[in-house]
Amino acid sequence: MLSALTGCISYNSLEKAIQSKWKYPIKILYADENKRTVIFLDQSKDKDPDRDQYIFNTFKMKNSQYRYSTDREECWTFTADNGLTPFLCRSVNTEEAGNVIWGAIKTDKHVQKVLVTYADRSNPDNQIEVEIPVVNNVFIGYPKDNFFNSETSLYREWKIKASAIDDKGNIIATSGN
Repeated sequence: MLSALTGCISYNSLEKAIQSKWKYPIKILYADENKRTVIFLDQSKDKDPDRDQYIFNTFKMKNSQYRYSTDREECWTFTADNGLTPFLCRSVNTEEAGNVIWGAIKTDKHVQKVLVTYADRSNPDNQIEVEIPVVNNVFIGYPKDNFFNSETSLYREWKIKASAIDDKGNIIATSGN
């Protein structure tokens, strides 16, 4: 009753909470219940499937009930030229989860993990590496310690390189500056 009075509607599944905010069908690719982060696809019927929109966001959960807001969604489409494998890797800072690394890769190959390396521009020997498992060709990971406050400061202070790696240790795709 209280949620109806305050205007906050809760749902018994994350998918229902997100779908309540979206006109087109969505498909959850990965959700981290502990950090309350999610990646899903916008499944608009009239869209070109090669231009899928991947959405990252946080959600709230209380008493096994989910709430979702579109206010901080990150929505991305991505492609690659010259026969390269399309690979998206983003680093963001969220109020709820802190520093987050998320992304997706478009390939039929089995991607086991993504390795992201941050190299300090003023001291290249100072590096932070984060290894993230891949599920459904998407990933969400978290550095051990928060080390940036905004994307602006991140890209100004750090060089970033990400590698998508298969189960045999082969690099399938790279991304970075």
